[in-house]
Amino acid sequence: MLQGLMMNRIRRAQIRALAALDPPVSLSGGVALANLVWRVEHEPAAPLKWWEQYELDTALWANRERLVGAGGELPSSRPKRENYKPITFGSQTRLF
Repeated sequence: MLQGLMMNRIRRAQIRALAALDPPVSLSGGVALANLVWRVEHEPAAPLKWWEQYELDTALWANRERLVGAGGELPSSRPKRENYKPITFGSQTRLF
């Protein structure tokens, strides 16, 4: 499980930098970016959900050449969804 899913000052700066790009690459047609920008403005201390963290890291990876001064560490390889999604078991039954 990933650590640090809180939207800290570095994550907020990265989201603002992505929003300033014209147009940013990735982010599901801009819907996820609009959601993250709204979250920065209205719920800045709320934790990011796993899919928001994945979409943000994917967009940072796709735009890494254009975001040199955005702050924070940019991903060096494309993020994998299975690294973000919490582990669930298909059939959770009682053991006894």
